Amino acid sequence: MKKDDAYKAYIKKQSEKTLNPEKRKKWLGEEWRLKIDGFKKEFEKFNEFLREDKKCLCLGARTGQEVVALNELGLKDVVGIDIVPHDPYVIKGDIHSLEFNDNSFDFIYTNIIDHSIDPKKMISEVERVLKVNGLFFLQIQLGLNQDEYTVFEV
Repeated sequence: MKKDDAYKAYIKKQSEKTLNPEKRKKWLGEEWRLKIDGFKKEFEKFNEFLREDKKCLCLGARTGQEVVALNELGLKDVVGIDIVPHDPYVIKGDIHSLEFNDNSFDFIYTNIIDHSIDPKKMISEVERVLKVNGLFFLQIQLGLNQDEYTVFEV
């Protein structure tokens, strides 16, 4: 399969997962507050860094719970991106080709590196848009194969 065809198949698969009606119902219903509170607990580890004036980016934000969590912690400038947008918290974007200027964000969060078709490209994009002395919070799930794109090389 050519690289372009492989990428299109990857985008299609990730979009289908994100648009799955059963998953969306769960994310937006019973899991909504649970996920926000979980993200807040994780982000509170960085309270000394995460001040109101910090600009934040959440990669692979699905329906935006991590965006809401950062907002609830007092951060006003938070952007979530995903292949599938979800207003008002998540805009359409590609983790492999971020449409932001260099040195744009103080804090970048993701838990989806294992969903990346090209983790090196994703990390190079993070490095490009992260400000000098910025913070990149990467959460990794090990041992859970979710689909053929899941990668566990750390």
